[in-house]
Amino acid sequence: DRLRIYLRNKELKIWRRTEVGGTGRVTKGMVNSMNVREKLGIQLKIDLEPHERVLLRPNVMDFDSIDDLDLMVGEKGEGRSGEITNDVDSEVTVADSTDDNGPPSDTKEVAEINDNTDSNKTDDANLVSFDGDTKEVAEINDDTDSKQKDDENLVSSDSEGKENGVEIRQLGTYLATIHLSGGYVVPLRVNIVKR
Repeated sequence: DRLRIYLRNKELKIWRRTEVGGTGRVTKGMVNSMNVREKLGIQLKIDLEPHERVLLRPNVMDFDSIDDLDLMVGEKGEGRSGEITNDVDSEVTVADSTDDNGPPSDTKEVAEINDNTDSNKTDDANLVSFDGDTKEVAEINDDTDSKQKDDENLVSSDSEGKENGVEIRQLGTYLATIHLSGGYVVPLRVNIVKR
């Protein structure tokens, strides 16, 4: 809560050179989670532990107050604003909901997908009881096992402190979220400005 109050009116400024044409695109380099982590230590004197993550959203944000940030962070399937539930699926959606081409996906869609996978499991059980064809069921079970292993790999790589792969090459104000131990999420404004 102290960090949330401290960062309520703070903004992390990152200076970048832009193209001559005035398009606002960053020419050399980009801004990613590691740049934000380093700048937190330099500009705001906040040093994060290796297990604490910084996630950066790829789309420009239009917000005026920290309340908007709390609402945006609260959209990601958290129990209360700023606290992540211990559900493995919510961790995966937080880590993988960003896309270089568009805004993050809603957790409602992810929840529907997860509900569909649960119904697929019951369909697998129905296949066993009705058809009795073990080859088809074995292939389906192998597919679901490989998907579960891929999901476990995503969660384990994220829990090792690996940042998300968003690279921003456009000027503007963006939302970064700091994921602390204990499941707390703190929003932070990141402003990329012209040098």
